[in-house]
Amino acid sequence: MPASDDQSARGESEPPNVALAYPPRSNPAARLLPLVMLFGAIVALIVHRSDLLTKTAVINKLNNITSTSNAAASPATLAVCYSGHLGTFPHVFHQNLDAIRSFDKNAHIFFFVDPKDDYHHERSGHRYVEEHDMGLIQPMFDAMKAKVVRTFSTEAITVPKASQCYMRENSESNHYSKYYMQFYAANECYKMIETEEQASGKQYKWILRLQPNMQIRLKSIPEDAEPRVHMSGNAIALIPRQMADDFFSVVQAFEPGKCKPLDQLGGAPCEKYSYEHWTPECLQIKWLSMTHIIPSNGAYVNRKIIYPTPPDIPNE
Repeated sequence: MPASDDQSARGESEPPNVALAYPPRSNPAARLLPLVMLFGAIVALIVHRSDLLTKTAVINKLNNITSTSNAAASPATLAVCYSGHLGTFPHVFHQNLDAIRSFDKNAHIFFFVDPKDDYHHERSGHRYVEEHDMGLIQPMFDAMKAKVVRTFSTEAITVPKASQCYMRENSESNHYSKYYMQFYAANECYKMIETEEQASGKQYKWILRLQPNMQIRLKSIPEDAEPRVHMSGNAIALIPRQMADDFFSVVQAFEPGKCKPLDQLGGAPCEKYSYEHWTPECLQIKWLSMTHIIPSNGAYVNRKIIYPTPPDIPNE
């Protein structure tokens, strides 16, 4: 019905149509939904940022372990070569980093490692298999300010089948080749160090060969000390740079015919050490003796093997 003249004069009109003010299937409470969604998004953002800050704090805490000195002002004299299975690396890297930095606070650290551990536990006799999550290991590499990190698969490496390098004379079943991967991985790591030296135009003074599952102890070496390879087992060695080529080239012993001269040496070069003549340590010592390098035995470097927790063996 049209408005009366009196209503028009007063500027009054009919109440708005309720159906137009509030569309069908809607009500005033629906207006709160966008606000609730916005509030939820803000809360989620705050939680995410808090989580991110927590992770950042953890990484920063790890990074604070390392030296903040200017490497350019004090160049690195030590290159550290981690090679082989990662093993118990997460449990020993803090202690090792302290030892490395005490020897050279600007040391450069290189990794050539297999994330998959697959070996027999020496104490329990059980097989130990684990695939490390590299995402969890990465903050440790970052804390150590690793120069280069490369991974490989032991299963993809072929041991030379034509090798005549035996543990014992005329023993066809006992090859040194069971240790081939140790020497191969160390040599590949050494190649990375050489590449870095070529790029920088500078050579390191010392190279530390190190297995990831070893906890190490290092002593400073007097400047006037006679250059020598300092070994602690086969897995740990502190090597003067001028002797590194001879040390890491032991992997060539596995090439056809190369081990014959070493077999002829017998165990004589290893007699004054605590290593049996069939061990990889003795192979390394015999290889060095071919170039008249006589290593010391733990004079400035020592190690402790940190074993992984033996896996649970299911009841049979």
